[in-house]
Amino acid sequence: MSNMRLRGEYDVATEQDRIQLIANLIEEGAKSPAIRELSLNILRQYGAREKNELDEVKAIFDYIKKNIQYRKDVRCKDSYHTPERILQLHSGDCDDFSILTDSMLMSVGYEVGLRIMASRADMPFHHIYSLVYLKKYGWTALDGTNKSYGVGDQPKYAKKKDFVLQCGD
Repeated sequence: MSNMRLRGEYDVATEQDRIQLIANLIEEGAKSPAIRELSLNILRQYGAREKNELDEVKAIFDYIKKNIQYRKDVRCKDSYHTPERILQLHSGDCDDFSILTDSMLMSVGYEVGLRIMASRADMPFHHIYSLVYLKKYGWTALDGTNKSYGVGDQPKYAKKKDFVLQCGD
């Protein structure tokens, strides 16, 4: 039996292409009135104190961890979803968690980023999660794929690359 290579859903030839696609989905999501409305409602429902960055980030992060389940992509297809679609599906993989987390935080004024990592130096990058900038703590990890993680917790990595999402024109 011979093997055939299946084509992925998106033409992301490089790591940079993948990060750019995810960044574009985050930016579009952050502009969505539905995402901003949901994010503001979460801040009220969770009792986040006004102008308290840690309260606000924790509220949104906890909401995502409680309402979105980790599920793998379709086999042989790296799928990328809009934040609205992730909320409809109530599930996603690490790309989706990053897209939703960063979109929601960006929609309420936070500077966000992404971290790609590998657990061993000889492996390719295989995981992605969100970063948020907090004045008191600096760049802080948010990995919603592990339900036991809190704000700032992250997996161990042998190598990483960080990307800051800058506002477009």
